[in-house]
Amino acid sequence: MWQSFLKGFETHITLEKGLSENTLAAYVHDIDKLRQFLEIQGWQLHPKEVNRETIRKFLTWITDLGFTANSQARILSGIKAFFAYLIEEEIIVENPLKHIDAPKLTRKLPTVLSIQEMDAIINAVDRSTPEGERNRTILELLYSCGLRVSELINLEAGNVFWEDEIVRVIGKGDKERLVPIGSVAIKQLKLFINTIRRHES
Repeated sequence: MWQSFLKGFETHITLEKGLSENTLAAYVHDIDKLRQFLEIQGWQLHPKEVNRETIRKFLTWITDLGFTANSQARILSGIKAFFAYLIEEEIIVENPLKHIDAPKLTRKLPTVLSIQEMDAIINAVDRSTPEGERNRTILELLYSCGLRVSELINLEAGNVFWEDEIVRVIGKGDKERLVPIGSVAIKQLKLFINTIRRHES
């Protein structure tokens, strides 16, 4: 019974939505999870008979199976799109997921290097060559100021306020901000400008 609806849904999102094959496969897999749940429960339900309570029980089922909040949100998104298609086709009247909130997604904390790890990376640079001094300066600035690579590339000497130990940074959307720069990074930057850069020019 569900197979014919799924077939129509696949055609719909392929032709009208222009979704990639991977997205299409993920949506079909998500909907099939709901079909499996109904089958396990022994419920021979037509899509129009699926209601909010059915979806809530389905959510409990995938939670018990160990699906993370992120996976649950993705599965609900696929199922919601399927029922939205059925509404467009006038097969059902209301989307049973209309008042179902997706699980709150957990935001992973970024992985950061420890002070010891960062020191090891900086100290591993071979400073016997101009390239080595340049690389050391890049690392010191990135580490000291917390700059993006794009911000570092666009950094000019005139944007460094040496006495105040502050750098004016042009970020995304040409937004300016002032960031502190450590004394070690200032020393390295001065060394690079006064020796390597001056020699190159």
